[in-house]
Amino acid sequence: MAIPLNAMKSSRAWELMQQVVSYYAGSNTTQSTAVDTRNLSQQIQELIEIGQAVLSVNHEQVQAIHGIKGYDKVSAYKQQRIDQTLANYQAF
Repeated sequence: MAIPLNAMKSSRAWELMQQVVSYYAGSNTTQSTAVDTRNLSQQIQELIEIGQAVLSVNHEQVQAIHGIKGYDKVSAYKQQRIDQTLANYQAF
């Protein structure tokens, strides 16, 4: 059994820890269904908050990209041609 250490999976970690404690205490009664139903709304709320955070970061990245002058292939190729022409003249 692996106990997750991620903060996002803390409810699952506590559930597994309860199973371990109850196993070594001699009572193998688990309350996993009660824990799952109580924590379900909290987990859904956490997922909603994470989704909103991802969307806001994505929106900020898109806005930042719009503010940057994009890569222009034509000007890059012109610069490469100038550099190559200069290198050819210097090779003589």
